[in-house]
Amino acid sequence: MTTYIGNNGVVKTAADGGSVAAVTEVRSFSLESTADVIDCSAMGSLNRVYKAGMQTFTGTIDVFYDPADAEQERLEVGTNIDFELYPQGTAEAGTDDKNYYSGGALVTGRTINATTDGMVEMSITVQGSGALTKTDVS
Repeated sequence: MTTYIGNNGVVKTAADGGSVAAVTEVRSFSLESTADVIDCSAMGSLNRVYKAGMQTFTGTIDVFYDPADAEQERLEVGTNIDFELYPQGTAEAGTDDKNYYSGGALVTGRTINATTDGMVEMSITVQGSGALTKTDVS
């Protein structure tokens, strides 16, 4: 079984329709894709039958807050963005099975956290808009 180290991950964002650039100080990110479930069971059946409905995705990007980073500052609530998420990084060396996910999204939340014994951090949440695409890194 192949496993990957998460510290190579890269997040890139852009204004809706613009060119993507890397977000700095990324600590982690998550991406969840789901499909609605449609019950298509008929009367007289003893077992339920389901079909997949519309698909959607959501994501979270956690960063060390850097107001000098234009990409972090672009991620304001209510902003439409394009994004690329590279779970295994973008480096060309050893790119077997490397891929990235891309799509459009609406920024739905932005939380800045500061503690006396830690770094100032920011968490950004997004709601997918349209299709989520998986592409091989080339």
